[in-house]
Amino acid sequence: MLLDEHRNPIVLGERVGSPGGEGTTHAVVGRNDMVAKIYHAHRLPDRHQCEKLRFQVAAQLPHVRKIAAWPQKLLFGDGKTVGFLMPRITGKSIHLLYRPDDRNQHFPKATWQSLIDVARNVAAAFHCLHQHDVIMGDVNETNVFVTAETGEVRFIDCDSFQIQGSNGQVFPCSVFTAGWAPPELIEAPSLISRRTVQHDLFGLAVMIFHLLFMGKHPFAGVLPDHLLENSPSLEDLIKQAIFPYSQNRRGSFKPPPKFLTLQALPDGVANLFERAFLTRVRPSADEWCRELEQIELKKCQWGHVFYRRMSECPWCAIWNHGGGNFFVVITSGDGSGSSLTEVEKLLSAVEAAAFPNTANLWTSLEKKEAFTFAVPALSSLNVPSFQAAAFPAIPKERMGFVGGVFVLLISVVMMFVAPAAFLVWIIGFVWGWSLIAPGTANPAYNQEIEKRKNAPDQMTAALESLLQSMQQLSTRSLGEFRDERKKSAQRVATMFEQEKRNFDVQISLVRQELRNLRDETKSLPKLRDSLRRQFAEKAQLEAYLRNVRVPSHGIPQIGPVRYNTLVSYGIFTAWDVRHMRGVPGLGPGAAELRDWLRRIEGRFHFNSSAPLPSAAEQEVRKNVQSKEQEILKLYQKLRARWIALQQSADANRVHGVLGEAVAKEARNLDALIVKTKAAYEDINSKLDEQVRQYGHAIADAKSCPRLVKKWN
Repeated sequence: MLLDEHRNPIVLGERVGSPGGEGTTHAVVGRNDMVAKIYHAHRLPDRHQCEKLRFQVAAQLPHVRKIAAWPQKLLFGDGKTVGFLMPRITGKSIHLLYRPDDRNQHFPKATWQSLIDVARNVAAAFHCLHQHDVIMGDVNETNVFVTAETGEVRFIDCDSFQIQGSNGQVFPCSVFTAGWAPPELIEAPSLISRRTVQHDLFGLAVMIFHLLFMGKHPFAGVLPDHLLENSPSLEDLIKQAIFPYSQNRRGSFKPPPKFLTLQALPDGVANLFERAFLTRVRPSADEWCRELEQIELKKCQWGHVFYRRMSECPWCAIWNHGGGNFFVVITSGDGSGSSLTEVEKLLSAVEAAAFPNTANLWTSLEKKEAFTFAVPALSSLNVPSFQAAAFPAIPKERMGFVGGVFVLLISVVMMFVAPAAFLVWIIGFVWGWSLIAPGTANPAYNQEIEKRKNAPDQMTAALESLLQSMQQLSTRSLGEFRDERKKSAQRVATMFEQEKRNFDVQISLVRQELRNLRDETKSLPKLRDSLRRQFAEKAQLEAYLRNVRVPSHGIPQIGPVRYNTLVSYGIFTAWDVRHMRGVPGLGPGAAELRDWLRRIEGRFHFNSSAPLPSAAEQEVRKNVQSKEQEILKLYQKLRARWIALQQSADANRVHGVLGEAVAKEARNLDALIVKTKAAYEDINSKLDEQVRQYGHAIADAKSCPRLVKKWN
């Protein structure tokens, strides 16, 4: 028979939860709001512990009592203190929230927002304890419960908390849990008898890190290969302040690959972690509350919640690179990025597309006429009649003949008068005769007559030359025009053919790509079924391995110390063992652990009729939607190309472009005509002038006097 401190009988009901190290918890008959903690017979409280319990029961701490399973009444049996009554705490151990495999089962609706909210609530609860001089002491995951509906936080095992009596007496917390204790306690275990708020704040930071980083321990990093043989323990890493997530980390330890980093948090929160794990002046619980409340979040297409200032979703990045899918959010419907109907509709339009027929546009060039002219015959020229020009005043006789006679007369006279000057009169005879010998006729007079008589013949040759040039101009210009007209039409036709050929090539490519896209779109249901079959076995194996927990004993070389190391590094199940890397301090136990995993995997049997788990369904949808997004992007590109091709094949545009080309070629032909006309007019003008000169030459020739004889 159990009695409370007022000697009221207490009837115990069924056991609540698993037995603890100190005792068991039972329901109380008739009191649904209470449970009783009964100490094991070999762990009954001593005098000092009983005094602590009496102080706790009597303590006026209304705010603490709201957040903790605080002792309410002592229970006695056979005159001894055997336990106490405390409020019934609803909720589940906090580790079931922050470990991904447990969270999917116990808190399936939880998001990262939920974890941040719970982290803030944990910090607020610690702040409440510290305001009332209560120190949890043995901070660990089993002492904190959280409700799935509201995320409210409650503390249990409050009889182990450190409190201070009214007389200044300290009732210490006599235990601590490896991985949660601060470095100063690891270095000096004697401090356990006098805990401080700073000690609690280290454990609080570890718990918040667990919540935000999916159950990972802040000091559980990836070891470099050269340290695997002599790897330091987790306690050594804590003592040496080797925080692998630090942005100013020391040593060779790195954060786990394909996992969240401090860059995924606001600078304020990241700095609190740096202070908590690298210094011994740690952020207060109130500081944690303020910073966690200020985190602004947004969602990605998969429903993942992440820090608003990040450019991409870190959870998707981890997932896409082969890391874990830490939050399973199933969206409704299959969702098709590009419907088969739209693809087929576009394909139908493309199949019917054709380049407009504009062959008649350049026929106007082919019909364009050249400038032609007739070349007259020499005999048909109309030679005008003119009055002969006056014959020039040229004397008929030579003046030198008279002079020669005069010289001869003087020479004869001198021969008789001065026979001695024979040399002079001999020269006179020779000179006089030279002047008389050519005769009396004036050569210039006869030359003018010959010139006038020969002029018509010379003019006739010039006229024939001009007429020949005119004929050559006619033949050459007509040939050039016809050649250029043909080339002009060919250039426009070539332009049209090139445009049509480009269109036909491009539209053919778009048609083929659309046909392929249609086939890919039709194959999406088959792809979905194939992925479901593929992921079903993977998901069942994962679920099976996640449900097999690593035993605390029974695996060779894995004792309590190495088991606690596994727990500190987030290794709880066979699935965790399968992906384990860089856990220090296992030694030969690592090989035994792998052998244990192989035995567990060998017992797995695939059930083809079992439904697909939510996480696997999300993987299927992720892959299918990724394919749908590819199809959508290609559809949009093809549609844009089709619109561009439509515009290029628009009849008005084609007519406009080719019409402008025809007009340009026509202008070139017109310029050629103008050039021919100018050349014709120039040569015709010369011909007219030559005919007039020919007429004058005929008149002059007809009016010429007769030639003068040598000796008249």
